[in-house]
Amino acid sequence: MKLKYLFASCILGAGLLSSCADEFKDINSSEGDISTPNIRFLFTECLYQFEPMDYSAWYYDFPRIGAWGQCIVSPSGNVDSFNLITEQGSTGSNIYDTLRMINDLRYQISQMSDEDKARYGYIQYLCNPLAVFLAMGDSDMYGSLQYTEAEMARYGGTLYPKFDTQEELYDYWLKELDEAINYLTTNNISDILGNQDFIYNGDVKKWAKFANSLKLKLAARLVNKDRNRAIKIANEVIANQAGILESATDDFIYNRGRPATQGNPNRLNEDKIMFGISTSINVESENESTNDYRAGLEFAMLKNKLYLGAEVYYMNVGFTKRQKISESYNYLGGYVQGGYFVAPRLQAAARYDFFNRNGMDTNGFLNMPAVGMNYFFRNCNLKLQAMYQYIARKGHDTQLDRDNDDLGLAVHSASILLQYTF
Repeated sequence: MKLKYLFASCILGAGLLSSCADEFKDINSSEGDISTPNIRFLFTECLYQFEPMDYSAWYYDFPRIGAWGQCIVSPSGNVDSFNLITEQGSTGSNIYDTLRMINDLRYQISQMSDEDKARYGYIQYLCNPLAVFLAMGDSDMYGSLQYTEAEMARYGGTLYPKFDTQEELYDYWLKELDEAINYLTTNNISDILGNQDFIYNGDVKKWAKFANSLKLKLAARLVNKDRNRAIKIANEVIANQAGILESATDDFIYNRGRPATQGNPNRLNEDKIMFGISTSINVESENESTNDYRAGLEFAMLKNKLYLGAEVYYMNVGFTKRQKISESYNYLGGYVQGGYFVAPRLQAAARYDFFNRNGMDTNGFLNMPAVGMNYFFRNCNLKLQAMYQYIARKGHDTQLDRDNDDLGLAVHSASILLQYTF
């Protein structure tokens, strides 16, 4: 009897699977069958792969290149390990993930009809300054670089690309930038990228400015090698109709992975959202105090003139054996905050914090609402902040507990802060 039911179930299941396959056969496809990707999405992938300096670059590479460039030196001078290569960061290979996507984008455009090339062709020129920017940083670190033949094996190129010398690279980069500038400034381009270009939102004039300004970075690197050529390049940049990056609204700003600002008057067209989870364990190595475990959830959003953010966090504090305190304490806290630009450079802000500083096993917590204003100075990274905060104590069992829960915190406080961001 059981075999009968099992057999019937198998037939029914096979019928359902067949039905699903028939129903979705027109839209189901293997990823291996997708040979013509959407150029707009491919360009966004180029931007996503663009990362000129990650944490490893700051931690490993910059101190090394600073010493090699005689920009920094220890008080006792250089020692035997001056040229010793140990841990390496990302600098030296930043270009390749992005170049792989750029080469695919260029290839896909080359296979298009003349009509589609006229529509999509400009996008490949937006990629030129991306590639030059990344490769320039890699070459600063190690000199010669696999570039002109790199990441081309898929399209009939070599598996063993040559190393281009810095002299060859600079000639090629100037050629790439000039091609991009000329195309973007002399053609009547109807943008099709829109928000897929999350740097300039499809503004090709700003891309031309970015490419033209990169030539100045190349010129700066040539000053001590070929001063006359460096001056010639600088004069070309100044004379070019593309212009240069002269204000924060023209700047190439890319905050990868999260809204890294709580509002910026130069970025009022953002539409980003972020969710984060964090955890850490702080172990007291000398057994002098506590071992702490922390965990948190975070949310942030930028939507045009509006900024919203929130976080909730948990902490467990356990004392070391040397402290001879067996108890451990659990704490919970969080905040919600927001800001809105009520004028072009003036942001109104509000925030609410709570924290049970006596631990989760004891009633009573700090209740801290605040309001403030931020003024952003024009053409510099200077911000004037003013804030008023009220600190209340809520949720205690008795009035006496509430009165005793006082570590000298002011009930009313106001602050004015002038902040400069590097």
